[in-house]
Amino acid sequence: MPDVLFLELNSSYSHSMLSYGMLRAFTEQYAPEWRWHKIEFTVKNADTAIFEDKISELKPEVICATVYLFNRVTVLNLLKSARRAAPRARIVLGGPEFLGDNRQFLEHNPGINAVIRGDESGFYRYLQHDEVVEGCFDGELDELPSPHQRGYVDPSKPFWQIETSRGCPGRCRFCTSSLSRNVKFYSISRIRADLEALRGYGFQDIRVLDRTFNTNPKRAVELLKLFREEFPEMRFHLEIEPAGLTECFLSELAKAPKNKLHVEAGIQSLDPDVLQACRRFADSDKVLTGLRGLLKCGNFELHVDLIAGLPEQTMKSLIEDVKTVIALCPQEIQLEKLKILPGTPLCGCPDIKHNQEPPYEVISTASIKPAEMRDAMLLSLLLDNFYNARQLHSAFIFGFKKHPELLHKLLNYLSEHESLFASGKPALESRFEIMRKLLPPDSPSSQVLRFAGLCAGIFSTGACRRLCHDSIPTEAELLWSKPVETEPKRFFKAEFSGNAGQCWLQPCQKWESGRYVYYFKLHYGRFPSEILMFKQ
Repeated sequence: MPDVLFLELNSSYSHSMLSYGMLRAFTEQYAPEWRWHKIEFTVKNADTAIFEDKISELKPEVICATVYLFNRVTVLNLLKSARRAAPRARIVLGGPEFLGDNRQFLEHNPGINAVIRGDESGFYRYLQHDEVVEGCFDGELDELPSPHQRGYVDPSKPFWQIETSRGCPGRCRFCTSSLSRNVKFYSISRIRADLEALRGYGFQDIRVLDRTFNTNPKRAVELLKLFREEFPEMRFHLEIEPAGLTECFLSELAKAPKNKLHVEAGIQSLDPDVLQACRRFADSDKVLTGLRGLLKCGNFELHVDLIAGLPEQTMKSLIEDVKTVIALCPQEIQLEKLKILPGTPLCGCPDIKHNQEPPYEVISTASIKPAEMRDAMLLSLLLDNFYNARQLHSAFIFGFKKHPELLHKLLNYLSEHESLFASGKPALESRFEIMRKLLPPDSPSSQVLRFAGLCAGIFSTGACRRLCHDSIPTEAELLWSKPVETEPKRFFKAEFSGNAGQCWLQPCQKWESGRYVYYFKLHYGRFPSEILMFKQ
């Protein structure tokens, strides 16, 4: 029997590729004589010697791989060694990297026999007849065999991915999904069967790959009910378009148990000119209304995505977008550079300069200079290191609401101290100290920051006094706690001139002046597991 070897190269160990199972499941229907093998690496631990040994052992007739912008360079390097180890093997590639014109790629990489542009449905033709058939499956999605039900999964992974639909109704010029003709859906019964199969392998974290989970709101409500009622032990990650939310969909979201869902909203921009230039036909007011509706649910974390370097975008409009989203207080904000992906409508746009090698990031546009793109990436680092840092999140939001200039002050500080990021994220203590320097001394914002520091185990953020348990007044009210099984070992007391603890818990809380005393119970280490409050 002939052998085919699939090279799977992921960004990290926890990730996996659905393409292996999908290719194998579909191909086995038409070419069952082929034996499938897989070798898996991450981009950081790819080992040429191990790969060559596997090839020498199997002597495969075909070697294939799915290529993304994050693994392209490493895949090609590995395949050069594959060609040396198996000079007669046919090497065929596919994936998002090959959605454009691939003739130049094949000319520059003579060791690659073929590139297939399309989904899993044409690979068997190449195996059997050396024929490259491009395009996508034109039948109903339920007709595709399920890799999950066939057991082509890896139970050692912390999460698994599924798709409940393919395609996207949007036509965003920067997105590969703009190339899809329409949206197709799997039936609810097929999705149920896939999830039951994954449950059998012990998976509890599921990432839904649909570009827009709520493309069909009525169907999305059915899926949410399915997740809640029939798979209560599973958690789901969903990508949602906030401009397309319905009351019924929001109502069903709100019924989910706390933290069962993790919701991502890729709004990309709120500037109408930018949205129009990208052919992203979303109304900014509807987007903001949708984000507020998602946050009002209160039972899941909301992750909001923005992009820097879009057509017609300026640094000023980007900062305004960031300020607007910060004011909404989602749990996380991610800002990334625009990537000019192969085959997308923005490829070849004369007004956008970008790197020609992966990850194809924008260098400048007609409205954003190179230096401003550098500032945009500092803004991204600012969000990641301050806003998205769990220990600083509330203090940052409270400080920003009281002092909107804080964002610019932080951006200027980081611009003058870029060496802070030379070896990754600065220490948490350093980030607290930076914010302390930039906030007015003894202001409510500084006091909330000090409180956050105590909660993070950074007792140098402000004076506090050690005491015994008997010193805590019986009138003290519980402010916050987390479950622990041991008795507290240490007790600390800290005084504030306002309700810093309440503002730490809810950054939108109004500051109330007065003498507030907080008692911190430490069960182990530096981190409190219980906080009591007493207003004198």
